[in-house]
Amino acid sequence: MGLYEQLSSSFPEEETVFGVCLLVPHNAFKPEWESQLKAEGVKIFQQSYNGKLFFFLKKADGNNQSQTVKVEPAPLNSKSQPELKPFKWTAENLEFVRKLRAQGLSFRAIERKLRDLGFKAHHITIARKLKAESKPKPNVENIPNDDGLFQEYLEGAMQLYPRYKRASAVLLKEAARILENG
Repeated sequence: MGLYEQLSSSFPEEETVFGVCLLVPHNAFKPEWESQLKAEGVKIFQQSYNGKLFFFLKKADGNNQSQTVKVEPAPLNSKSQPELKPFKWTAENLEFVRKLRAQGLSFRAIERKLRDLGFKAHHITIARKLKAESKPKPNVENIPNDDGLFQEYLEGAMQLYPRYKRASAVLLKEAARILENG
């Protein structure tokens, strides 16, 4: 009994691109087997199979010795997905994402939808962009001429408020003083 027959009792034999082969995982293959298998007329191929590296052992048939198999080996970490383009946050795209959110889609579902369309955008980034766009902007059109100081106080207070409440209160008091003095 040859080494190939011994290995066939331990490892599966499957139909592959090389024909019917014995599949031996890369980490189970011993280098000293190579010379003995070649002496038995076994062809040895190495390739990725189902995401793992295997040795393909093909027993040479008597009638197709001259037949050669040419196969492009697949890289170990090949990705079948096309390259995704970064999602551009234009006004139209932002409106598209808002509509998806209004339909009740979660941020992860929106991320998957964009990926299906060929774009990459992380669900956390999507959530942050929508949150930033939904913040109200102060309406400062009817404010007396104060060289923009009132607007700066309001915007500063809005940026500081959740984290620095006292600093926000000081800025709002100054803004109120500007309104009172006109």
